[in-house]
Amino acid sequence: MQNSGHYTVTLTTGAQRLSDATGATFTPDDGKAPVKWVSLQSDAAATGAAYVGFYGCVLSTTNYAGLIPAPVTAIPSAPSIIEGGITSLDQIVVLGTAGEKIHVGFLRD
Repeated sequence: MQNSGHYTVTLTTGAQRLSDATGATFTPDDGKAPVKWVSLQSDAAATGAAYVGFYGCVLSTTNYAGLIPAPVTAIPSAPSIIEGGITSLDQIVVLGTAGEKIHVGFLRD
């Protein structure tokens, strides 16, 4: 199991589970392992916001758990942090404009 990592995720037209969006190096059970810390940040070239929610819940531009704002003058906002070891990458879902990128980092025990 991978204990830490960071990825650039290209958003698609629909909501994506982080375990799928970063999944090139994951085995199926890896996405379910608890994480201590997850960082989400927009790419410097992003022009739109990205939305964060949880698997099994409706995620849209008006119904979300968190928002990753588009950067101002190519300087991204501080990363959004989810911590506490109570979730896994397969439970976190992101949504935004297709082709936009967000940066994802995670740390496990």
